[in-house]
Amino acid sequence: MKPFYAVRRNQNDIIMLSPFLDTRQVISWDDEDIIIGTSSAGDTALKETIEYRLYSAIDYAVDGWIQELKYIPRLINSALAFLVTYFFFSFVVRDPFPVIDEMLLAGGAAVAVYLWTAAKNRKSDLAMKRRLELKNLVDEAEFITDESLDEYEKLLHLYDEMAPLTLADKLSGNDERFETVRLPDNRNIMKEYMFNYLQQEDRYKKILSLLEDTHNSDSSKERLSARLLTMAKNRKIDLPLLALYMNL
Repeated sequence: MKPFYAVRRNQNDIIMLSPFLDTRQVISWDDEDIIIGTSSAGDTALKETIEYRLYSAIDYAVDGWIQELKYIPRLINSALAFLVTYFFFSFVVRDPFPVIDEMLLAGGAAVAVYLWTAAKNRKSDLAMKRRLELKNLVDEAEFITDESLDEYEKLLHLYDEMAPLTLADKLSGNDERFETVRLPDNRNIMKEYMFNYLQQEDRYKKILSLLEDTHNSDSSKERLSARLLTMAKNRKIDLPLLALYMNL
């Protein structure tokens, strides 16, 4: 059984937490596994939103999986494109600026081949087949109501209402950390899903490592707090989501 969690932030925003955010799940997924869609309220509109988000998560996961699977051939094709283009313009086409033009043209050709191959991989028969298999499982999914998700939604609402400066200080350890909250038994799998959810964006990877470092000096905590506040104001990170993850 594979659980999915739809955490409602407000009426128009749902955070979809699922194992599909980890591309390794695409390989290990058994077609006989049962998919359970879980939300705190079971209405038809929410079910449709969950299905749509699951389809999007499947597309994301399969794209990541196929690119990892075909990484070496893609790299080799790009290298060959670079070499062929470089030697062609070096020996066939004469120009007043040797080497520089050839390097630029060869580099452009390598990037173009790399991107073209990546796009081709996403449309490959293997990727299309895996997408269809997983989306068929979503069509057969069971949707249930789990009131324990209310606890996570209330906590997220609390952080949404908290001032960004307060959140930044608490996250960095510059102020007292968040109070320990008693959460349902599924908090471990929720934390795993939240980690994968945040890891979709590279900017969170370094931030998470800094937040989990408990040996920062007072000056480091102050700098981290300032950095978090600036990134939040520029809409580069979501402080309430980080706070929820750190409290799991």
